[in-house]
Amino acid sequence: QFFTPDDVAEFLVKQTKEFPSGVWMDPCSGIGNLSWHLVNAQKNKEKFISENLIMMDKDELALDIARVIFTISFQRNVPDLFNRIKGSFIVFDFLSVADVGQQAQLFGGDLLRIPKHDFVLVNPPYLATSKADSRFELARCKDLYGYFLENIMKTSKGFVSITPQSFTHAGKFEGLRAL
Repeated sequence: QFFTPDDVAEFLVKQTKEFPSGVWMDPCSGIGNLSWHLVNAQKNKEKFISENLIMMDKDELALDIARVIFTISFQRNVPDLFNRIKGSFIVFDFLSVADVGQQAQLFGGDLLRIPKHDFVLVNPPYLATSKADSRFELARCKDLYGYFLENIMKTSKGFVSITPQSFTHAGKFEGLRAL
């Protein structure tokens, strides 16, 4: 796990001001360093957390920690904020599906899809894999970063992401640049 430094998070959040209002998702939120800055930039922080933010991670403990941090940081007028936002902190592996149309079978037998959202704020993992994931158009790149961005591009109206320099010129990301 890697945490987005505060100065980088603040820079990314400034870029979100160019987007219209909508629901923001952080598909690999961890304990929420990046999204905390997004909420902090809002006028009505409690309303934004309750209605305009989806936090996702496959690490349930990290999401529980994030929910506590967000409640302690931003609760002012909503006494049950911790409980109200529970449904927006979702344990989910964003790469368990290859786009919004596919479903993922989870341990409890529930089927999940990538939640409906408008925009994404993300610091995706930068990790090459040894095997191409044929569910993705970008299977050839064999990189989790590419798979994350493919899902984001196919399910969102727009996004703000940290982008490695290799995205701009590396051959393995040619397909991603085309998307």
